[in-house]
Amino acid sequence: MKILLITISQLIFLFSYSQIKFLNLSNIDPVKKELYIGVENVIKIVGSDYTKNSNLLISSGRITSLDSNKYLIIVQEEAKPVILTFLKGANIVLSDTFHVKIVPIPIARLANLKDTFGTVNQIVLNPFLTIVLPGCNLKNNFSIISFRTSLIKIEGETTTLGLVAGHVLPADQIEAIKLLRPGDKIMFDDIRVIGPDDRTRKLGSLIITIK
Repeated sequence: MKILLITISQLIFLFSYSQIKFLNLSNIDPVKKELYIGVENVIKIVGSDYTKNSNLLISSGRITSLDSNKYLIIVQEEAKPVILTFLKGANIVLSDTFHVKIVPIPIARLANLKDTFGTVNQIVLNPFLTIVLPGCNLKNNFSIISFRTSLIKIEGETTTLGLVAGHVLPADQIEAIKLLRPGDKIMFDDIRVIGPDDRTRKLGSLIITIK
């Protein structure tokens, strides 16, 4: 009977710890074991009550405690995975390996267009630029701060409409776009964005052909 009680208590102990896991709240899918270089990865430990002797260790990088069971991690090297180890006192409660990834170069898109062709009506209905991170699980915290718009007629004539602050096309540029015909193009260049690391980047040009 004594042996049975010990076994049951051990099973309860193991079951309670099996519910504990790491979540990266900075990712679209927080369950994936991924950390991104140069940005703030917010890690939360769920399934365990926070106590004063709780602690999270990392094999490389910097870590800051935010509040109960939530930590901010910044990594700078892609060469090797990072091991996170959650302790309560001297006991290891959870240990897991995270792959370190580079944030891809952001790409500008016009509204919801998935390629570089669109109708005048599609553009007028959604007159704004967006940012995508190809194949990346990191939440997109990039913001467009400015861009320049030019119109290229099918005959080759180019008209620069000017710089835009923010990500939305102004009314005067929308009116000019309404006059475009199939084969004409809209070029967005000098696209500047600010990322989650507070760094300003200049993106490559985006050319949309009217169909």
